[in-house]
Amino acid sequence: MRTEKEYGDFILTAEWRGLKTNYNSGVFIRAPLAGQPWAQDIWQINTKQTGICELLAGPSKIIRSATPPVPAGVWTTFRIEARGTNLTLAVDDKPVWEFHALIPALGYIGLQAEGKPFEFRNLEIEEFNSNTPARPR
Repeated sequence: MRTEKEYGDFILTAEWRGLKTNYNSGVFIRAPLAGQPWAQDIWQINTKQTGICELLAGPSKIIRSATPPVPAGVWTTFRIEARGTNLTLAVDDKPVWEFHALIPALGYIGLQAEGKPFEFRNLEIEEFNSNTPARPR
């Protein structure tokens, strides 16, 4: 599932949970329209039980997970901020990592799940331009 429009600079907050052990899901950031089922070198923030918070560029792990697995059924909140080439992730209001080489500057936001039931709720996207001052976390 993806947004109908493209986003450049934004804050995405979302709650998610896997419903069965070994769940595998992710959030795509600034994704292109093309790709089946998704683009080749797409940016993804993992919500996979054994790789929560990993940043992937296609199959390559750019930032490895340092977050312990979350049991099935437990709601977790992501706060993803894309601002220019900077990308930050906070989990349950705690900063996890920063990345400073995000390209392209514009794309779709997508949600995916693989093979196991998965839920998202309370999704909010706040769009802004890169000149907007950052809000305190």
